Amino acid sequence: MKILSKWVQRNHFRFLRRLRPLVAVFNMTHKDDLLYLQPRYDRIQLKKKWWNTISSKDFFNIPNTPLLFDVEDAANHLYKEPFFQSLSSQQQEALNSWSSNGYAHLEGFFSSDEADEMRKITDAMFDNDADKWRFGNRRVKGVFENKRLWDFAHDARLTAILNSLMGERVQILNSIHFQQGDEQPIHSDSFYMTTFPVGRLIGLWVALEDIHPDSGVLRYYPGSHRLPYIQNADLDNNGNWFLTGNKGEQDYEEKIKSQIEIRKLSEVKHLPKKGDILLWHANLLHGGSKLIDPSRTRKSMVCHYIASNAICYHENSQRPALKPQPFGN
Repeated sequence: MKILSKWVQRNHFRFLRRLRPLVAVFNMTHKDDLLYLQPRYDRIQLKKKWWNTISSKDFFNIPNTPLLFDVEDAANHLYKEPFFQSLSSQQQEALNSWSSNGYAHLEGFFSSDEADEMRKITDAMFDNDADKWRFGNRRVKGVFENKRLWDFAHDARLTAILNSLMGERVQILNSIHFQQGDEQPIHSDSFYMTTFPVGRLIGLWVALEDIHPDSGVLRYYPGSHRLPYIQNADLDNNGNWFLTGNKGEQDYEEKIKSQIEIRKLSEVKHLPKKGDILLWHANLLHGGSKLIDPSRTRKSMVCHYIASNAICYHENSQRPALKPQPFGN
């Protein structure tokens, strides 16, 4: 009976979360964090109010402007940027392959001392605020709570690269600190942190230690960012006027698996050294691998950045994204 009761409670809650009127009420209680969207809707003549549910179908008839480096080779442009000549040859080569690979692994971007400082701050958060760590090894919003982490996430060299790859100024959306690998299924960030225009998000992964192969390493699929963006319509998950869709993450993950098999995509396992960073495209397929040795850590800092004028929402839940916050919020 306990199992049945928990199942009923869980599925009842899921049903309530799908009710568009309840979503609107919830959004209205977050007016200060969502009102920023209204002028962005109005600018593209999207007939929506800031409290409404929102998904890719709402933008169906609105022209989308592709990212420059999705249609032109980054290598033909990046060398003109002032920051480019200050990078190592390895870092330059990695960034020049952005358009074809959808990611850039920049070795030694942060010094060993800088990485150690970030790791020590993260360890202190883990030791002192264990209740704020999700699933025991993952902490969100750490960058917004510690000024040094905020400064590292806004390193001038890093910001220059991100702005150039995006083609406009970026702002940080969120952060996650990991103590261990989480074996997250393969996914594209664009399904969970969706933007209009599409693709206006870049991920950052900072290695806070040398990463061991048995630690549940990050893995990704070069070139997968060129696949079509998976949207609710591809999963028959748009829902109706009263309810959002009822398809879960499992349906999405099965769709991803089929894409990988059909396209015969090759996997790369990320084995960075301390201080290395990985940047990746909004649509790059990536995730965690199996944690072979549970005693191994995989200490890292992840940030997601969006274009400062983009509309950001969550395609899977059809909810608008709360306004990116400044430090201390």
